[in-house]
Amino acid sequence: LVNFDSTRTDYMQLLVRSYLNMGMYDDATLYAQKLYAMDSLWYDSRELLAHAYYRKKMYAEAMPLYEQCLRVKPSKNDLTIRIAICYYETKQLETALEWYNKIDSLDNQFIFATQMKASIEKELAKKS
Repeated sequence: LVNFDSTRTDYMQLLVRSYLNMGMYDDATLYAQKLYAMDSLWYDSRELLAHAYYRKKMYAEAMPLYEQCLRVKPSKNDLTIRIAICYYETKQLETALEWYNKIDSLDNQFIFATQMKASIEKELAKKS
């Protein structure tokens, strides 16, 4: 990479997005953490760090960041889906089901959410 001003959040954001798009999740996570350290209150830095953790399958780390993002932008169903997946992947099935139930039936991800809810309900039924 070329040298860039690592004190500018817009440059750091672009770098993180580039690494995520290239599938370079370790580098994306490293720079997302630096970006978050620069400005943890900025929505984009929080969401990018959550995405980097999610891509690295660090679901427990991604969950609280996604939940914070959702409090700022409550209508983002893609975040709700990711939170549900994080809970599912960390074996917190009941909580995952609660999050899938929050998906709006008009959202384009509703079919996926419905399928995941059915799968979780089946897993929970096996446990009881």
